[in-house]
Amino acid sequence: MAMRSTIRWNDLTVDDIAEIIAHFAQMEAEYRTMPDTILTRRGIPRVQARQAFWSEMALCVARGERIDTRVREQIAYCRSAEYC
Repeated sequence: MAMRSTIRWNDLTVDDIAEIIAHFAQMEAEYRTMPDTILTRRGIPRVQARQAFWSEMALCVARGERIDTRVREQIAYCRSAEYC
């Protein structure tokens, strides 16, 4: 049985979050080079939303706020049928 690693969201730094944002920006750039398909039509807004979410989390971390609850809620939302 594989072990699940637990991410300690409150231990992320602003620099860590900048890397997450850069990852989603790179995904957006890649989607934009692809032909127009259902993947790109759905993918681009999703990666943009994730960049916006993590930008907000970076501000929270900079203010010294805990982000674990908000991140878990976002993950649950992204996994929900409502989002898909």
